[in-house]
Amino acid sequence: MSDGNRRDFPPAGNGSGTSEEVAAPGDEPAVVKPTGLKPVEDKARRGQDPEAARAAVAIAGPEDPDRRDVASWVATQDFLGAMTSVLELLPEVKSAHGLALLIGLRQAHAQGRRPVTCGEAREFLGRARQMSPAGSKKIVRRLVEQGLAVPVPSPCIDKAIDLHASARLIRAIPALGQPYTLYRISRDGDLARKKFDTAWLDWRRVAPENHRMAEWISLWEGLRPGLDQVPTSLAPFFASPLAKRASPTITAIVSVEAEKAADYEFLAVDGPALQDPPFEKSARKRQLRFFSYSALAQALRADFFEAKVLAHPLFHHLTGVIRGHKHDYFRLILPISTTGGVVDCLLIVSELAKDRLDYVPAVKK
Repeated sequence: MSDGNRRDFPPAGNGSGTSEEVAAPGDEPAVVKPTGLKPVEDKARRGQDPEAARAAVAIAGPEDPDRRDVASWVATQDFLGAMTSVLELLPEVKSAHGLALLIGLRQAHAQGRRPVTCGEAREFLGRARQMSPAGSKKIVRRLVEQGLAVPVPSPCIDKAIDLHASARLIRAIPALGQPYTLYRISRDGDLARKKFDTAWLDWRRVAPENHRMAEWISLWEGLRPGLDQVPTSLAPFFASPLAKRASPTITAIVSVEAEKAADYEFLAVDGPALQDPPFEKSARKRQLRFFSYSALAQALRADFFEAKVLAHPLFHHLTGVIRGHKHDYFRLILPISTTGGVVDCLLIVSELAKDRLDYVPAVKK
């Protein structure tokens, strides 16, 4: 699907969340929730509609802000501090237009919509901010140059580039994101990837069933040598008591040194991954370009590339059936830099759904 054929943002005030189908390169359609940048409705701002107000909250505080309506939050120090952080960005982005786009990126994340593409961002600036095409393009480029937005190839729209929030923008506008799901459909079967904001693994809000995954995130955080850096060695992860547990467990080490995602290479595969015939068969070929099953290969390329570029963990729930084999597991991707520079390695930690505290076996009819 070309850039010009992509679906436009919903009109301002239109909060409909109907799904759409978009084709990924070399594969059958992936179905995703649409995104959009739109002003917060007046009734949400005034707190007259609690549901609308909760959906409009894009800046998260420490006490389950997704459960609070705007009217009860705007009077707190959390809100004032967050507003100060946002306004401090204004001199760098040069205009309120860029600031509006940054807030829109975080709002889409908070409401559980897929990332905004560069094309959609430019269209928003042209329509809602009355900017010229050249001016819109310049603002998007400036946000990337300032390290506030990170361009990542879209996993579901051909030739499109998604705009993700950088670690710096996340600190300035700390939104607690709702999950969204990408569906990959191919002749070999189907695969759904439900993506969670890793902020849900923070100890202040983690659910009991995610405690064990949260410990891995905590270990990763503790091994970071500095702000916006990633751990520099795999050894502490294998030496940790966490690695001796039956679940979750380390299931793969992936080299992402290559420029193209198709050339990423599996250095090791273990645990439940060896009991998954489609995955085990493909992983023996090492490089992603040689994977046998399209749905699996396309999903791994997208996720591994995103983790490398963002240099931040990704947390997914993967479900589906590939060649008659059921997939139902939770996966944490932890980026590592063995050279102390850019991310060159990924540590994959997986947990089968049946091993989780909240697992409920399906009832046979």
